[in-house]
Amino acid sequence: MSEKLRLVRGLVAFLASTTGRDKACRTVQYGGRYLSALLRLYSKTFGPALELAEKVDKISSQMGMTRKVLRIGRPIGIALNLAQKLNDKTQPCGSKMFRVLSDLCLTLYFLLDHVLWLQRIGVLKGSLRQQKLTDWWSELAWFGEIVCSLCAILLELQDERRLASQAAGSDAKQSTARPICSQSRLSSLRLDLLRYLLDAPVCLFFMDAVPISSGTAGLLGFVSSLIGAYQSWPTV
Repeated sequence: MSEKLRLVRGLVAFLASTTGRDKACRTVQYGGRYLSALLRLYSKTFGPALELAEKVDKISSQMGMTRKVLRIGRPIGIALNLAQKLNDKTQPCGSKMFRVLSDLCLTLYFLLDHVLWLQRIGVLKGSLRQQKLTDWWSELAWFGEIVCSLCAILLELQDERRLASQAAGSDAKQSTARPICSQSRLSSLRLDLLRYLLDAPVCLFFMDAVPISSGTAGLLGFVSSLIGAYQSWPTV
């Protein structure tokens, strides 16, 4: 199979899943925010830049609303995974606790996001102030998910390093498969760590808690989205 055909099939399989469509919309959403900031920066020297920036803003905003629709029902899946995590006896207690807290925060984020979506389309009545308050609490829940996930990842990285050291010092016959599995796991955890570190200031930006520009938040979110898309990209 040629590389071009493999890429096309991978893209089709990626967009066929709800997660893939959400990742694609997220990439366009944050990429649009960054592009809009760049266009506004050059609006004085390039006449049509401001008009283009306004159009890009509309696309970015619609991608955000589309993602809210794609997330309908996500708390159910998280609840099912949460039950499995609680029954998992192989995972260390520390990282399992933070993973469970992360899922709880993510569930709360999605529930508040559903409320916010219903408010914005007019199904639930609410003033602009109430919508902003709902949005702020949803971002706080997202930030809680980020912090708990970072704590879990750091604990798991420490555990993986310990296991890798034990495997390296043990008998070769006993450690043939373990280092390969450990390296794959370490790579995945490092990507997760980078993705959450990029998302943290973006979340704080939406909460008006950090003095960064909209363009900077867009760039960080765009890179984070690319990492998430790479991690979700199917093997074809």
